[in-house]
Amino acid sequence: MLNKYLVTLFLFTFILSCQMAKPQRYFTQEKYESGPDQSTNAALLGRLLQISKGESETMKFDFYFVTDQKQKIEALANYLKTAQKTDPDVEINELENIWELAGQSLPVQLEIDSINQWEKDMWEIGYKFDCVLDGWENADN
Repeated sequence: MLNKYLVTLFLFTFILSCQMAKPQRYFTQEKYESGPDQSTNAALLGRLLQISKGESETMKFDFYFVTDQKQKIEALANYLKTAQKTDPDVEINELENIWELAGQSLPVQLEIDSINQWEKDMWEIGYKFDCVLDGWENADN
């Protein structure tokens, strides 16, 4: 009887520890692997080129990341500042239990390959910190 109790206790403890060992991610691997939706980037590039009127070959973008924990968004902000991937000023806000980081990119070439690559890079950086790239837009709106 004691052995049966110990085995049951061991199995319960083992199962519980396995569940605790795998913290839930906000930015799931499945979502990461699906990649950013770049289906509208070509049309967006056309609008950006109209806005720039050929005066500039580059443009800065405002971007937004979201996650569920303040320390994740702060770690992302610190990385972006030190890696010189963005302008150093970023804004962090809490919006109904979701943490948001708003920042501005360095200038990006107004070419579809450059925009798509920049977006993929930001997507990957966000995943490393469990923060989802929630969107981006022309910084001159």
